[in-house]
Amino acid sequence: MKYYAVVSCYYGDGKVSANMVDTVEADKKPKNSCTGSQYCDSYVNWFDSVEEAEEFVKQTLAYDESSKGE
Repeated sequence: MKYYAVVSCYYGDGKVSANMVDTVEADKKPKNSCTGSQYCDSYVNWFDSVEEAEEFVKQTLAYDESSKGE
């Protein structure tokens, strides 16, 4: 089965980025992961379909847009 990875980054200044960055063929879906640095907290989320991955990117970026009005 093919899986799709999205990396989202949450920065200290409130900015958010998200992009679909990878695909992998595997029997089991890879585990989601997160890492933190002095610049941002990064999350890798894996999805079963390109549509789910694209929707996650869209929702994450919409969150960034909604937080700009605060």
